[in-house]
Amino acid sequence: MTAPIRVDVVTFTDETDTDQVAHDALSGSGGLGSFPSDNAPVDWIFRAYPALAGTPYADRLARGVAACLTDPDPLVRAQALLFFTAEPGAAGGERIAELAAGDRAGFAGVPDPLAPGTDLERRLFDALAARKRAAPEHRSFPDDLPS
Repeated sequence: MTAPIRVDVVTFTDETDTDQVAHDALSGSGGLGSFPSDNAPVDWIFRAYPALAGTPYADRLARGVAACLTDPDPLVRAQALLFFTAEPGAAGGERIAELAAGDRAGFAGVPDPLAPGTDLERRLFDALAARKRAAPEHRSFPDDLPS
């Protein structure tokens, strides 16, 4: 059993539904607290993740963010990709390569709500590139991806 850790209004315990916490944070519906300096809901994740470092809660939160990579809301998907671009070695990030190698209908041509003029496929490939740069040699990535 891991000792509880409180981040703003969320207390992480072994029973915490981190998929729901991640979704609530990225959708802006969780009432998790924000700072005046926050630009997007993902900023809460960027504060919580390092506060949980060294505990199983960090990996569980990152996997919760990974579950958001296929959320119906493009803003949630964009922020999940932004997290994995900034934290390329985070747990659950292997989903980036899987999504890039598969059907990218949820990304290609979908306007990026965080970067007007681009689409979510661009953000997907940015996250993939960040993982490739940070990847240990034993991690494999598909070689047949468009550039």
